[in-house]
Amino acid sequence: MPNSQSSAQRGSRGRGRGHGRGRGGHSTPSGPNPQPSHPVPPPNPLPPASGPNASASSSSGAPGNISTVNSEALDELHTRIEELLARATQAEQALAQHVQQSAGAAAAAPATAGTANSAANGEANAIVPRPHGSAGDGFSLQNAMGLENDRAQYKAIQRMIKSLVNRADIPSTIHFRHIDPVTLGKIHRIARQRQPYLARFQHNWATDEFIVMLLKSRRKTARRHRQAERALEEEELTASAASPGVGTSHQSAGAGAGGNAGGNGSGAGQNNDEWSD
Repeated sequence: MPNSQSSAQRGSRGRGRGHGRGRGGHSTPSGPNPQPSHPVPPPNPLPPASGPNASASSSSGAPGNISTVNSEALDELHTRIEELLARATQAEQALAQHVQQSAGAAAAAPATAGTANSAANGEANAIVPRPHGSAGDGFSLQNAMGLENDRAQYKAIQRMIKSLVNRADIPSTIHFRHIDPVTLGKIHRIARQRQPYLARFQHNWATDEFIVMLLKSRRKTARRHRQAERALEEEELTASAASPGVGTSHQSAGAGAGGNAGGNGSGAGQNNDEWSD
């Protein structure tokens, strides 16, 4: 009995010692994810890669190389922008010039058409200035009117103006500067209506030259007629004074009729005085 009791005591003491060692920290405690009691050192960095790819990547990542590439790209972009701006300026100038030319042409077209229409109506602004001198004394009216190769139209205009002067009852003895302005204005207007070609002459100078030539021709004709009549009268007076038949007839009449002879003779003398007058 004493041996069995001592062995039992020894077993209990052994269990007590084993349990005490576990609590002293040598045994792993139970629980979720225990933290290490000492710090874990960081992992060693990877060594740099070797080869052409590694050098290219390292060079592209360098700050100096990045700034160089960016500067070149900016310069090229700036140059490109300047070229585009220059082209835009040239295009704008060309467009402005084209618009100006088109506007000028568009403005000239209605003016030309209006002039042509006005000329057809006899109301065009004169465009042919008056030459120096006068018709027949300084220039040829037919040539000055541009009708040197169109005699038919020239004569048609001349006949038309002559009929207007006759219709206005302008005396042949009057000078052009003494014509009534209202009458002259009517002649101008009707002449342009009948012959639109006359509308191109400044201040109706071609129409006026026709009138001047017509009146001058009529004055010359009237002067020749007066001279011819005067010459005829002088010839008749001379023939009457030199003819003996007049005196003989009166004498015979006086001898036959008595006192009436003297009366007839005096009557013949009175007739001669009237012709002289």
